[in-house]
Amino acid sequence: MALTSAEIARIKFELGDNLLGFGALPFVDVSTVYEQIIAPYTLGGAATTCTATIPASAPAALATLPLASSAGFTAGDRMVVDVDDSQEAATIRSVSGNNVTAFLAIAHSGTFPVLVEGGESIIRGILTQLRKLGVGGQDGGQLGQATGYAGLKRVEDIEFFPDGTGASKGTFATLRDAQAYWRGELATALGLRERLERARSAGRGNLILG
Repeated sequence: MALTSAEIARIKFELGDNLLGFGALPFVDVSTVYEQIIAPYTLGGAATTCTATIPASAPAALATLPLASSAGFTAGDRMVVDVDDSQEAATIRSVSGNNVTAFLAIAHSGTFPVLVEGGESIIRGILTQLRKLGVGGQDGGQLGQATGYAGLKRVEDIEFFPDGTGASKGTFATLRDAQAYWRGELATALGLRERLERARSAGRGNLILG
């Protein structure tokens, strides 16, 4: 399952690029690397769907997933089950017909995607982390929530935590560091680390609420 246009847009935003299309040329700096290189050439594993109801289990329990197709799935492969907060990765224990078994801990129901781990699933995992941190979901992400206090220590006389390191570092600064880390991982996975560093130098690659 290739990266979607929505995922490409999210990647652009996280790496500090604008969200304009080719029609903005030549008036605005628009990069074509995302649509012409990243979207068609990102490595991906086998992809299919599963329709089942699998209960949550602690610790993880062996579950059988009836796949629409098991082509490309092999015992020993890592697979990624479901999306968003229901997503988890597990090692395939066995393959029999279109059924695969693996130890799963999170509940899954309805029809959900199942992928063999590859470049696309790794990138989607990083994007999930960034959505949780920044603008994403109805709550605006952890950074969106943190703007309400942004390291505020005392309400009466407005005393802020120092923006330093270790235990003295405020919640907001800590989340921004985590966001910068995951953006760096995303850029590295896509071969765009230098592009991210240039965007940061221009003040576009470490957006506070990205």
